[in-house]
Amino acid sequence: MNYPFIIYGANGYTAELIAELAVQQGVKPLLSGRSADKVAAVAKRFGLDYEACSLDDTAALNTLLKKSGIFMNCAGPFMHTAEAAAKACIANKVHYLDITGEYVVFEKVKTFDAEARAADTMLLSGTGFDVVPSDCLAMHLKNRLPGATHLTLAFAALKGGMSRGTTKTTIEGMGYGGMIRKDGKLTRVPTSYKFEELNFGPYKSWAAVIPWGDISTAYTSTGIPNIEVFTALKKEQLNALKWGDRLAPILRMRAVKNYMLKQVDKRKPGPDENRRNTTFCNFIGIATDANGNKVESHQTTPEGYKLTAITSFGIIQEILAGNFKPGYQTPATVYGADFILKFEGVTRTDM
Repeated sequence: MNYPFIIYGANGYTAELIAELAVQQGVKPLLSGRSADKVAAVAKRFGLDYEACSLDDTAALNTLLKKSGIFMNCAGPFMHTAEAAAKACIANKVHYLDITGEYVVFEKVKTFDAEARAADTMLLSGTGFDVVPSDCLAMHLKNRLPGATHLTLAFAALKGGMSRGTTKTTIEGMGYGGMIRKDGKLTRVPTSYKFEELNFGPYKSWAAVIPWGDISTAYTSTGIPNIEVFTALKKEQLNALKWGDRLAPILRMRAVKNYMLKQVDKRKPGPDENRRNTTFCNFIGIATDANGNKVESHQTTPEGYKLTAITSFGIIQEILAGNFKPGYQTPATVYGADFILKFEGVTRTDM
């Protein structure tokens, strides 16, 4: 194995941030992706090696995976890439990582747990903003209230902005309503299921329930059977959600999605460096039990994409040091509730 890790989808916005951070730390990953020209441009920028590869080409993918023991998948939407990549990683006994926040991906990758354990390989989806800070917060609340039956998580990143990849993933999910965890089961709810005004500490904001990855990962980490995740939204975003259920049949149409995806390609790749360095994200976590007991904790982290690069590379460093657990894991099940506190700019307060 020639390289410490592989970044797949290396020409993506977040993948470039991870590559840049690695190079700054003297670590040189192998870059890969479907488009040789696009990946080559990134490799040239950072002075790294690259190898084009399609996840549909089994032989080429197997050859690629023989060159490292860690595969970081940054090619979203991950509903289209995670399954093939994870299976190939298990077959080649390579640790699989990705930066998804898609609950359907967490649920799919989790089904490969037994095979990964047999191969002494770790599967860890959600190594970034999705879902390291919220997963650690969820386990922290579970530790504070072991008998918790309900978990509410909320985050606010009103000034951060979204990358092209995140926006495309959001578009793919439009028209299918919301999702919560109820009595241990994933349960479909309307897009406009619930709105609440929440106090994030520095400010108050209206927030809405969304189908965030924690309805899968927090359940795996804590076993709490009822989980809802809110995100703070601007007024115009809240209004759009209220129309979401009425427009669902249109938003599900492939032609409509394709049109929206093409418009995304005309946008900037993502937040610029100044925004990444000056924006912070706020989290709220609340757990309650059947007796009415309640615990609440708040967290502050760096901007989401900056945090994703930091935590993803941090997890890679842990694996390189031999710190991993075979099978499907969440950030908190393998590294604990306080893992997020290791990173600069992260604070947590028990209310």
